[in-house]
Amino acid sequence: MASELTAARRLRGSGQDRPLHTVVLQSASVRSQGERAYLLIRDQIVTLKLAPGAVIEEAQLRQELGLGRTPIREALQRLAHENLVTFVPHRGAFVCDINLTDLHRLTEVRVEMEGYAARLAAERGSAADRAAMEALMQELETIDEGDVHTLIRLDQRIHRQVYRATRNSFLQTMLEECFNLSLRI
Repeated sequence: MASELTAARRLRGSGQDRPLHTVVLQSASVRSQGERAYLLIRDQIVTLKLAPGAVIEEAQLRQELGLGRTPIREALQRLAHENLVTFVPHRGAFVCDINLTDLHRLTEVRVEMEGYAARLAAERGSAADRAAMEALMQELETIDEGDVHTLIRLDQRIHRQVYRATRNSFLQTMLEECFNLSLRI
């Protein structure tokens, strides 16, 4: 997170201090039911509501999320591609376990990619990006560090704002996948 904070400080000074309200999952930003299912299930995995190794009950997810079978299956396929879900033949879908060796390797990659993303964000960030980062920095200064869920959400929003400010969709996608894998720890 230090690289994101450094980028945020570099983005300051745009002269626009209006607050920007950033939400991780806004219904207006969701393009399809499959995307909505993906974001909601991913959130449950990342926040450990669906624990590592847990069986994923499609019927329960359909009922809980109010979504059909197809969007849930699309979401699970996408999450499997991102190594958050695994399918075992004749047994079903499971939340991937957390492997500390993989986490170490993932951290090595994230350190390099996020440093690069912070630099790009500082170079390419727009006035709106600076305003968003300033609002997030102000929110960070007022947050109760004991409120873990709020802290995790804010951490996600800070990272994603930096990723967007890079103006590089390929880098953004790779960083998002790495971030989601490591956030569970």
